[in-house]
Amino acid sequence: MAPFDAVVRGPKAPAPLARLHGLPYFVIAQIIFATNVFVLINWYGAIGALAGLGLGVLGSVLDALVSNSFGRNVLVLRYNGFSDWSVLCAMALALLGGQLMNVIVIEHLAGPAAVADLLAASSYTPWTLVGVLVNIGMSEVLFYKGHQFLHEMCPELHLMHHCCLRPTGSSNLISDPRDLAIELGGPGAILIMNHFLLWDEDATVLLLSYLFVTWYYTITHHEWLATYHIKHHTRLDAVYTVYINQRGDARLDKIKNLLKRPPKHVLQ
Repeated sequence: MAPFDAVVRGPKAPAPLARLHGLPYFVIAQIIFATNVFVLINWYGAIGALAGLGLGVLGSVLDALVSNSFGRNVLVLRYNGFSDWSVLCAMALALLGGQLMNVIVIEHLAGPAAVADLLAASSYTPWTLVGVLVNIGMSEVLFYKGHQFLHEMCPELHLMHHCCLRPTGSSNLISDPRDLAIELGGPGAILIMNHFLLWDEDATVLLLSYLFVTWYYTITHHEWLATYHIKHHTRLDAVYTVYINQRGDARLDKIKNLLKRPPKHVLQ
């Protein structure tokens, strides 16, 4: 029995937790995100981070139970040559890598006091907003270039992620580790570099920038929100940005020809 057999259902079969589909699951996912960063890592450090990993696994399991889209993506992944075990390992590595980054930024670079100071008005100046906006803008440019590079130069690394033709809350975890390093390594690195080089180690700027970037990357795949990034997956268009609708040259995109869409009988 393959790991994902239990979550592959027929198109007319109801999901076990279908009542939670949409807004309820989205709210639960936000609670998991907030609990992980503001409570578990912030208050309990490494032990809390381990508990946060458990919450992340729980969120992914819940994702597969509230909608049939996860199972449909599994069928597309299998049709394109990705075994369930390879996808499961990729998801585990993505979860571990993301949590490690959370610990580095939240616990070590910022610290619990800085997280608490997010609620203090004295932590904010006009330069705080400038710093956050500059960070987000620079991270968007780097994400765009990394995403464009994957589509045009290394489509085989990005194929696993684009087998999620119906993105769900956990689709951000379904990526080749090298894909994540290229696509998200730049945005993460620039936030840390700017922390030391531009913003005089202002923990408020770092935290606000990092939390917004990571939070937005997690929600952009939620099918309930129906963001244009969802359309990027379903249509395989050349919109390589996250925050703005900026298109690249679709003629150079190699993913569309590489990805094999299964025939209808495979999806039954």
